[in-house]
Amino acid sequence: MIESCYIGNFLSKIDVYPESVNLGEFDYIGEFTAKSQRSPATPEYLKLGAFFRNDYERGILLYYLVRMLKISSVLELGIDRAYSTLCVARALNETIGGTVTSIERSVEQEQVVALSKLFPHEWFKHMKFIKGEFEQSCSSLEELKTGQFELISIKLKNPNDLVATWKYLSDIVTGK
Repeated sequence: MIESCYIGNFLSKIDVYPESVNLGEFDYIGEFTAKSQRSPATPEYLKLGAFFRNDYERGILLYYLVRMLKISSVLELGIDRAYSTLCVARALNETIGGTVTSIERSVEQEQVVALSKLFPHEWFKHMKFIKGEFEQSCSSLEELKTGQFELISIKLKNPNDLVATWKYLSDIVTGK
């Protein structure tokens, strides 16, 4: 069964407490990649404000998981505007190195170039972007077939797709 939780609670279970997190670094990344605007016609606009950061805590969680577990190989399915990708690349750059392989059907080279002008060049040495559908792209990844990814991050617009995606990935790894 898939269970959702508040990421702040999970971070505290791995001895990372919200008050110890340097939010300024994540705010800077999020300003260019995670910031979204609410419609003035929504109730959230009045109650919570015009802007929000989609999946903001996810990037912080991935950053700390990579650092604490010394993960060097990450597969990311679905990158949206690359907030989590940049958080993982930052962690890889600060620790043992490695690669975050990100698959997205709509990633464009112009997007990557624009990001490379905003963030440290060293981070991009740890990123590998693949443009394509998950199923086609995953089936050709040798690292997935040989179990070399230490962490898989899945970002889906429809949570109901998670079980099917997980089964598909499991079948590739087990050779089914």
